[in-house]
Amino acid sequence: MIKFFGWGIGVVCSILLFFLLLVTGLAYAPSSPLPSHLNPTKPFNTEDPLGFLTQYKLNRALADPAQCLQILRDLNLGFSPLPDKEETPTCHIKSRVSLRTVAGANISPVETRCDTAVRFALWGKHVVQPAAQEHLGTQVSSMTHYSSYACRPMRTSRSGTTRMSEHATGNAIDVAAFKLTDGRRITLKDNWMGDPAPTAFLRHVRDGACEWFNTVLSPDYNALHADHFHFDQGRWNTCR
Repeated sequence: MIKFFGWGIGVVCSILLFFLLLVTGLAYAPSSPLPSHLNPTKPFNTEDPLGFLTQYKLNRALADPAQCLQILRDLNLGFSPLPDKEETPTCHIKSRVSLRTVAGANISPVETRCDTAVRFALWGKHVVQPAAQEHLGTQVSSMTHYSSYACRPMRTSRSGTTRMSEHATGNAIDVAAFKLTDGRRITLKDNWMGDPAPTAFLRHVRDGACEWFNTVLSPDYNALHADHFHFDQGRWNTCR
């Protein structure tokens, strides 16, 4: 018989089942002692600490357009809901919004999907502003983007591709530069390699984006991304 710490597998399974039932009971209890961020039955809350349930809760919330818009309101962003946009069956934006601010930083208005806007805003709140304070001693006042929606195929080093870009559904956004409250401007083109502090900041925000998006591409990926980050929530998990 397989044993764990001298116990039979049946005993171990019984103990695990007991704890599973205990946690489930605590989660569903009307006056549950579990804090919100550790309770899988509680909805995503923008004020909750980050934890192992954050992405699960966020994905569940973003599947509902109404909840997605509420998260944008809770984040106190400058945004406007817009009607869905459809140019072709492969080029459209569902749950379309126009976004103007991210975590206290201004951006030129960008039309994108609500869930893209939420992930972008949470990246700004939990990654960009803390990284700016840590590495540069200040905050980001504005960000420069290269848009979100574009009805086009993927741009790759291989010619002739017909696969549509995640930009074709507003499921991606590109970021090129950050302006700081002290007037400095940090760009991927000029600062990816060079002075230690701006370089550390850019790598920090690149790595942190991988917690919020499935695909994160930077100058480390290829020459096509030498001057911007590409973030999307497509099927591939890439962080480079």
